[in-house]
Amino acid sequence: ENYIIQKKVKSVLCMPLVHHQKLIAVAYLENKNSATFTRQRLLICRLIVQHAVTSLDNAKLYHQLTLSNQTLEKKVVQRTKKQIEATNAAIEANKAKSFFLANMSHEIRTPMNGVIGGTDLLLNSGNLTDEQ
Repeated sequence: ENYIIQKKVKSVLCMPLVHHQKLIAVAYLENKNSATFTRQRLLICRLIVQHAVTSLDNAKLYHQLTLSNQTLEKKVVQRTKKQIEATNAAIEANKAKSFFLANMSHEIRTPMNGVIGGTDLLLNSGNLTDEQ
């Protein structure tokens, strides 16, 4: 009240900003002239308030979308890192398997070649009895 008297306000307009039946703000206008807020000006103010409500809602939705995008980006980075780690582990496992198979093949092949060579020598010598 002191403010209105001190500023010599003659006209005051308060318009609620309502979204989905919920009060989100109040638009406050004042003027030092009386009868400033005519019917036409009230209609314009109402239109401005409606646009303000839409703008505030859009800003809130944009903020939520930004947060969702940031969360998704973090998840993509985390999952990509895990995928790279899994791929590297699979590559290492494949190398270990190849090394193992190469060594086992050599370890089995060397004695088998000896057995096969010895058997061929014995069979080709012609000096074997049936029991031998």
